[in-house]
Amino acid sequence: MNVLRYRISVTHIKSVLLVVVIANVLIPVYSQVETLQNWSMFGHDASHTWSTPSTLHFPLQIQWSVNYTTVQTHPAVVGDSVFVATSGDFQSSGKVYSLDRDSGLVRWTYDTGGTVFGGVSPAVSDDLLFLPISYLGPTSEVNVTQQTTSLAAGAIIALQRSSGKLIWSRQTLHPIFTSPAIDGGSVYVVLDGEGIFALDVATGSVEWFYPVATIGTATASPIAYEGAIYVPLFGKGIFALDARTGVLKWQYAPEDARAGVGEGLTAGSGMVFITISDRSQGADTRMVYLVALAAQTGHVVWKRLIYNFTYSPPDLSVSGRLYPALVNRTLIVTGNLGGTHANSTGGVIALDAETGGVIWSSLAPVMDNIAVAGSSVIGFVWQSLMRPPTLVAFDAMTGLKVWEWPLPILGSAYGPTVAAGSLYVAIWTLGLYSLGSAAGIPEFNHAVIWAPLLCFAIISLLLRKPQRNFRNSH
Repeated sequence: MNVLRYRISVTHIKSVLLVVVIANVLIPVYSQVETLQNWSMFGHDASHTWSTPSTLHFPLQIQWSVNYTTVQTHPAVVGDSVFVATSGDFQSSGKVYSLDRDSGLVRWTYDTGGTVFGGVSPAVSDDLLFLPISYLGPTSEVNVTQQTTSLAAGAIIALQRSSGKLIWSRQTLHPIFTSPAIDGGSVYVVLDGEGIFALDVATGSVEWFYPVATIGTATASPIAYEGAIYVPLFGKGIFALDARTGVLKWQYAPEDARAGVGEGLTAGSGMVFITISDRSQGADTRMVYLVALAAQTGHVVWKRLIYNFTYSPPDLSVSGRLYPALVNRTLIVTGNLGGTHANSTGGVIALDAETGGVIWSSLAPVMDNIAVAGSSVIGFVWQSLMRPPTLVAFDAMTGLKVWEWPLPILGSAYGPTVAAGSLYVAIWTLGLYSLGSAAGIPEFNHAVIWAPLLCFAIISLLLRKPQRNFRNSH
């Protein structure tokens, strides 16, 4: 009996040690899955893939809503919190809200003292939230490089995610019209009229600054990918900078001087994908190309014409945008180049990221950015200027429509954002909506269930041998 007890105790010790080893392997994997299921910044991640492994179970229904009348940011969702900002106006400044993900109840509010430009979104890293703001009135501050004293027109602020407390603020000489990107311990921001800079996440101190002479307007938020920062500037093409030093690696400019880099910018599969708007055929014609560039060298891998639109009348402005999303080496591109005009064109196109070949296409006039969640593509469909847009989901493999939800009121929509099985949409004139499965099906996370089962199976197998030996000895 003493021998049996000794064998069992040793087996227990071995089992405990084995479980500890397995846990050390599985917990980081589980944490990584949880991180991927967050939507922590504009474009979901630093590479702007606009895709998440989090899945949606259709049909969806409203879980909760909050009424903020000047919401113009894409919601960010991290952990059990949703973060959104109001733009403010000349009577009141913009505010940042932290909401409970399950109920929509306010956890904290921060008054920015300025305004938040439409489309600029908060970015979250660990326990810090970053947001660019613009001042309604001039304040005496220094510019980002701390070299000259001037009137600050903007700032990037860092708030404690859990409490909303201001950790640091970096004033800038010019406003910031695009969202920040966070990668590692740095936050990257583009300043119109100045250049591109990297700040230390914890302190806000300048790590490097890349000035651009007569800098063009930043047409999209910067992205980080494989040790480099990529920034598109209108009229100048795209800049690739070393993420650690800020040294220019390469610059790509469109062949035609009248062509401009658009808002679409994402990276993956060793390439950077950008949209280029070409008006060389005349003032009433706009041709839009999707270009794949090698991330390390900037040379063109492939180029595909996405849209060829003729205006009527010729001076009609374009209100639509194209944002490519990337998932499993598939590029999904959407845009409605004519906006809400009767002759508008648009659709959704799925391309092979390596070759640019068409996988499927849909003629639904989807406008602005999309979100790819699991096997679904979600975007806004605009039928006319006088009708609210409809939130539509397509099957990512075929392009067939699987679900739709008309927005309850006319107004600019921001999102969609998908995290932990729920979908979030901000409407400028109304507020923020959270939608979840109408059947109440929670998102199933395989990492939650197979980890303890695997540990249990290993322990059971180890304990069976001493028990057999005990029976055989008697």
